[in-house]
Amino acid sequence: MPSPFDYIAAVDLGSNSFHMIIARFEDGQLDVVDRLREQVQLGAGLDRYKRLTPETRHRALECLERAAALRPDDTRIVERRAEVLLTTGDLGLA
Repeated sequence: MPSPFDYIAAVDLGSNSFHMIIARFEDGQLDVVDRLREQVQLGAGLDRYKRLTPETRHRALECLERAAALRPDDTRIVERRAEVLLTTGDLGLA
């Protein structure tokens, strides 16, 4: 059984879709064990102040929850900046 550090996750939070892959590093190669791709349409979900609408934040946070459920047990979360940005809705675009 691999240790938690044998898994690598890559996440791309784009303005239209979120992508994530989880791979296991084994025998010098990466083997993709799971992936997620969802249309969240952040760019289309801005209000007149260029902040995410509550509906858009909800959609994006639900996607991140599904992505978190895919990760192997005992995998540490290192960066949560996207979750904070989505919770506040302020992307610093104003």
